[in-house]
Amino acid sequence: MNGLKFGKMLPNRQNQTWRLAVLSMLILVPFYIVSFFFYQRTVAELHKEVNAFLLETLTQLEMNISYKLNAIRDMSNVVAVPELRQYLSKNDAGEIEENIGQQISDYHSLENLIELNLKKNSDIDNIRLFVDNRYMFSREKVRFFQIDQLAAEPWYRQWISENKQMLWKSTYMERLPSVATTNEHIFSAVRLVHPMENLEDIVGVLFIDVTENRLYSMISSLTQRTNGRAYIVDQDGYIISAADKSQIGKPLVESGRWKEIGSEPEGFATIAIDETSMVVVHKQIPVTGWHIVDAIPENMLQQSISRYRIALNFITVVFVIIVLLLSISSIYAIISGKITLSIRRINRAMKSHTPEYMGSQAHANNGIGKLELSIHQMIDTIRNLTEQSYEAKLRVKEAQLKVLQAQINPHFLYNTLDTIKWMALRKQTDQLGSLVDSLAEYYRRSLNKGEEIVTLAYELKLVQVYLDIQQLRTDQPFHYELSIHESLNDCLIPKLIIQPVIENALQHGIWHREDRSGSIYLQVSSTNGQLTVSVTDNGVGMSDSKIKQITSGLTKEGNYGLYNVNERIRLFFGEQYGIDIKSEADKGTVVTLRLAVKL
Repeated sequence: MNGLKFGKMLPNRQNQTWRLAVLSMLILVPFYIVSFFFYQRTVAELHKEVNAFLLETLTQLEMNISYKLNAIRDMSNVVAVPELRQYLSKNDAGEIEENIGQQISDYHSLENLIELNLKKNSDIDNIRLFVDNRYMFSREKVRFFQIDQLAAEPWYRQWISENKQMLWKSTYMERLPSVATTNEHIFSAVRLVHPMENLEDIVGVLFIDVTENRLYSMISSLTQRTNGRAYIVDQDGYIISAADKSQIGKPLVESGRWKEIGSEPEGFATIAIDETSMVVVHKQIPVTGWHIVDAIPENMLQQSISRYRIALNFITVVFVIIVLLLSISSIYAIISGKITLSIRRINRAMKSHTPEYMGSQAHANNGIGKLELSIHQMIDTIRNLTEQSYEAKLRVKEAQLKVLQAQINPHFLYNTLDTIKWMALRKQTDQLGSLVDSLAEYYRRSLNKGEEIVTLAYELKLVQVYLDIQQLRTDQPFHYELSIHESLNDCLIPKLIIQPVIENALQHGIWHREDRSGSIYLQVSSTNGQLTVSVTDNGVGMSDSKIKQITSGLTKEGNYGLYNVNERIRLFFGEQYGIDIKSEADKGTVVTLRLAVKL
């Protein structure tokens, strides 16, 4: 009977599945609809942002190229000055041919004019002038050529028929004076030269030549920015400049397709280049009518969208899992009685292992309240244990400090008593008296009524007394100097942490010199809350291997005095503080104590 009643309390499994399915559909279907439209909108915005970035890049390049080309156009205006027109305005055949000397003079003048303008603009590679065939220098074929050579060129005849003063001639092969053996890809700004009296006649044609490499260098950065292919094409879609020079002179796409693309000053299109689908971004150069083209593989642009799609799918999966978990939790909420029963069991278990809790028992009338009461008991117990552990650690730390300091005091005392013994044997009574007085003063200050923490000024007085004692021990006195700012005198430090460093400077540095003499300089400074005590000696120093041994000794007790000092510093100030050693053989040693500023 009890089993039957308990079974009725549990929900039917078919009902659970049906409720889960309905709840999931009510949540997931709207979510997928919203996600689909959000994805479409995001992809469109992503395309828009990419296109804006690409077009902005081309706009910057177009401004740079237009600046260069305008400078070349302006140069052609400067070259075709009245002086040049005057030289070439001798219409009468006899006037041209009758004076050979004048022709030679004119030739040199024109050559100087060209050279002068070449030097003014480093972006120009050559200037050529096509003149009347009757000029003797028209056969020079370096800077000067016969104008009749142009008459057979279709582009020249078309240009003359269009009655235009300026022409930008697309890339072609030409030999430059600077390269005498090979032809170069160049493009030219071509301008007509008219006589002084009649602007309809033509007395010369001026070519301003620039190598195609200069043009490509200005667009080559596109390949690094977009991983695409950079081109410059003319009005008819023929390639003027490209990384692959074999493509120059070839159409980028079929002419009909280019007319459709190039009819706009800027824009985007999808074309096939070398059987690869490319997204083309183009920008017109107004001064020439040419277009800068950046062709990017379409699959590269799709990669960014694919990454976003993956991220969106991941978010969708996570959301579905969360929805399913929430659905399951909602459906199975009716079995909370089991959860309450488990809480009661936990409550009984906790009460059997914790002391009686004395507060707010009136609110513990149900399972949750009793659990809260037991948790409060546990928290109080843990808090008490934590405080006891912390106090125990403090006591251990204080004990360690005292043990380490006790190791240092005998170490110094043994050395000093040994000196007193030898002075007594040598009957150096005056020095012996001074040494005993200094030792008494040292230990009077060292004991300090049992206080383990002293001021920096007090510690430095101990150091000075110690140095005076050592001065009395040696036949070769050494020099020492203490430097500290008055504002640091009251800083608190463990006593007897500087004296062992001074002792090492004497024993392992100065007293190893041949003359057993030298200098010790102690400086105390403070920066950003850190107190730095530097002990510098000009003793024999030490090698890198010796420094490594001493440094490892700081943690392995390989160097007794410095190990104790380092441990006391770390115990008192923290693990980030301690001793640093720098030394160079035969030059000296610097030992630095890094302490915290405590007042």
